[in-house]
Amino acid sequence: LRPALPADGLDIAKVYLATWNSHQGDLTRTEASNGSNAKDKDFHCQEVLRQQAERFTNFVSTGNRLFIVAEAERQNADRQLCAFISYGRSYTREGFGEVMQLFVHPDFQRKGLGSKLLREA
Repeated sequence: LRPALPADGLDIAKVYLATWNSHQGDLTRTEASNGSNAKDKDFHCQEVLRQQAERFTNFVSTGNRLFIVAEAERQNADRQLCAFISYGRSYTREGFGEVMQLFVHPDFQRKGLGSKLLREA
């Protein structure tokens, strides 16, 4: 576990979208992407990823939310961001904090990462 860096924005967005898509239906589906043109759908998905990456990069950069990320080793000794938690000052109760988001990539769920992130936050 480590604090997130602005450079993690794209990988945080990938975890976020993969988790939503596996548990809540396709977050990237809209009227604009429901056509039969695969090229249009791919462009739309890439645009959603770009928007989310920009959003998360902004969150991390400004420090309005604190982020902790979890990484897993890959076969080639590289590391892959596989989970994150964002937290900070409560918007509704002065003097309190709250968890805003906790996402674990579907391939890494049920391994205790969420619990570790909660304890660290």
